[in-house]
Amino acid sequence: MSRVKQTPIPPTDVTMDNVTATTASGLGEGFSQLQLKPKEVFCEYLESEMLHRKGCILQYVNLNSIGATNMIGATRINVTDARKVPMYLWKNKMMIRQHAVLSLQQHLLETQCATGVTEVLTVEDYSLSFSWASITEEGRSLNPFGRSELPLAFAAFDKLVAPRPISHDDKEGSLVVNVFIMLQEPAKRRGAVLKRSREDDIARNEMKKARFQHRQAAQTEDIVAKNADAIVQAFKRQAPIPTAANYPLLPVGAPPEWNKTGRTQLPSE
Repeated sequence: MSRVKQTPIPPTDVTMDNVTATTASGLGEGFSQLQLKPKEVFCEYLESEMLHRKGCILQYVNLNSIGATNMIGATRINVTDARKVPMYLWKNKMMIRQHAVLSLQQHLLETQCATGVTEVLTVEDYSLSFSWASITEEGRSLNPFGRSELPLAFAAFDKLVAPRPISHDDKEGSLVVNVFIMLQEPAKRRGAVLKRSREDDIARNEMKKARFQHRQAAQTEDIVAKNADAIVQAFKRQAPIPTAANYPLLPVGAPPEWNKTGRTQLPSE
């Protein structure tokens, strides 16, 4: 029997690193092409604006609940130019405050924080402030407290405020702004202090009015007392009232007959 000659397999340059890189690349493409339904992604923790919009990100920051996260939520706008962000925030401050308050209320509820739980509050009771979060190293060095934030006024300086890449598809980067939403203690809250000051003013005015009325009543009593004393003294200075001894005695005898007919008797002459 003739033996079949086997052709040797030529060596290849395939290594484990190449296999791993190829596999990871394939998985990455698979995940990037995977389509998810909106109901599988969007919820209270992830709003649809975060993926549908491509502009500046507003991240909500709060310090009320001790022991819990300070980053309580985020949303996104379509403004991409850092120079336009301050104007957007200024024009839409009330609406941004409403969104931030809703996130804060949910955060306080989930963290069992009792801040403001017994109060009737409005959105004006919550403090609101902004700062840049996406800053450069040069910008970070300008913060005197070493914090990674700068005021909105630095929006025009691209060496201090710069977009940061947040995904593989984000080639130009995205801006991020801190939105600090806080509920101060009533003693430190401006509205509560002003309300208490007005109530104190009203109480002081009522007290002054009561003291004035009391003084008027006392003066009236003094006047009445003095007039009464003067009347008594005047009566004392009048002529003495005559006594029974000054009048003649009634005649002794039968009492006179009273006319009961209703007619007066005509004179006899």
